[in-house]
Amino acid sequence: MMQLFQTLVRWFQSGESSNEIEIPPQFVLLANHLAIENWFEADSETERIMREIIGAESREFTEQDFAAFPSGALKVIDYLWLKYSKGRFGFSVQKQIWQRYGSPKVAGSQWESFGDTVGWRVEGGWMRSYGNIDPTTHTNLTYTNQAPQGHLPILTTYSERGLYEMYYADGNYPLGYNGSGFFILWSDYPSIYATLLSRVDF
Repeated sequence: MMQLFQTLVRWFQSGESSNEIEIPPQFVLLANHLAIENWFEADSETERIMREIIGAESREFTEQDFAAFPSGALKVIDYLWLKYSKGRFGFSVQKQIWQRYGSPKVAGSQWESFGDTVGWRVEGGWMRSYGNIDPTTHTNLTYTNQAPQGHLPILTTYSERGLYEMYYADGNYPLGYNGSGFFILWSDYPSIYATLLSRVDF
């Protein structure tokens, strides 16, 4: 994996065609989506790969998952995003912005400023928080080249408890959604996402 990463670094710096290197099967679909700027599918495939590596296909991500995530695989994913977005998207782009606000690991004004900058908050609230994002399709996020720098990729997490029970004990959940499912990771678990960003190398 590290040998592949070193090859990708050379490829990224040289601007050569991806046809000149052999991408492992695990990352081919991601590279293909990114090559045609199919950002939504690339985003979904990124999460699928990471869940498969971690073994978290149907459970919540944890800080331990990201603390132990293989560095080589993380580098490959990041460099594919950097390459095809021309440096606009990728975990390392997010990390630079995150560091600009003091590398926050808990909810608060610094974490919110990070979210504002990468476009994950609208009208003073996290996209998940006020019913303005569909937890299954991620509509209202921006899957175009006009998205803010660092807007992608995006990760979700999984809850068997469901959104309804998790956030409003009185039963008033703005999305009107109940049962198990996926929801956006960064709005509710900054410490988990911060663990991922802390692992990213530029």
